[in-house]
Amino acid sequence: EEHYGNDVINAYRKVKPYSYKCDLARYCIANVVGGWYFDISLRCQTGVKLPDDCRLLAFRDINLYTKVSWACDGAAFYTVPDNEILDEAIFQIVRNIEDNYYGLTPLCPTGPTAWGKAIALSNIDDKVIFGDSVELTPNHHNKNVAG
Repeated sequence: EEHYGNDVINAYRKVKPYSYKCDLARYCIANVVGGWYFDISLRCQTGVKLPDDCRLLAFRDINLYTKVSWACDGAAFYTVPDNEILDEAIFQIVRNIEDNYYGLTPLCPTGPTAWGKAIALSNIDDKVIFGDSVELTPNHHNKNVAG
């Protein structure tokens, strides 16, 4: 409530799946404090050196699962505080929740599809860096995705 208006608070309270609540909260918190976000299940094996002027590092998601070409994985990213790209993500997610938009897959309302759409709609320049999520073991049941 200190950082966001009633529209964001009401959307957070309205949406039922905890994963959707987590998506919205992740972008709100990251936009306030900046820095790295990693899901608890992830581990960074090596250090990552970013240019000092990097505004965002995002990883494109695997289209096979998202069913769209613009999705970005929300499990790991870097951002500066007060990033207009995160503002756009929060706006998109709030609108999806208000409109009861559930989309093509469960990843559409708040997840990789919404995150990637927000990035695509924003001012992308050389201060926005992309990586790719890849399956390390594509022939096994557990795909072991890495970025």
